[in-house]
Amino acid sequence: MKNAIASIMKEALDRCQSRLAELVVQRETGACLDTAPPTSEDSAEQPAVSVAPIKLSDETEASIERTASAFKEHVTSVLANLLHAVPLMLDKKIAPSDASGLQRIQNLARRPATGRRGSRLLGMLRAYQQDAVKRLNANPS
Repeated sequence: MKNAIASIMKEALDRCQSRLAELVVQRETGACLDTAPPTSEDSAEQPAVSVAPIKLSDETEASIERTASAFKEHVTSVLANLLHAVPLMLDKKIAPSDASGLQRIQNLARRPATGRRGSRLLGMLRAYQQDAVKRLNANPS
């Protein structure tokens, strides 16, 4: 199972990377996006549309490159974390020593993660609830 997920992840990343490289080459050569030879999947999904060349500033291009590389790193990190978590969740023959680890993972998943702002908002909500209950109990109308 782990090898299958790893191979799927590798194929997806390779495909994204190759497509990104194609787009960078097209941008550098000034080629129009619709002049690239479409793959069978692309032609099946999208009808032919003529697109005018896009002129971007150097800052915008650099920002796009940084965003693309950060996104790729993020996706790689998420998929790597999933690779480590999936065997624990899918293994039906859990040893007693591993059962506590699985229980910890399940408990962590159920608990909402709140930061300082979230805990302050949660505290304000609880205080408002208590105040509303007191007011409703005080007014018998």
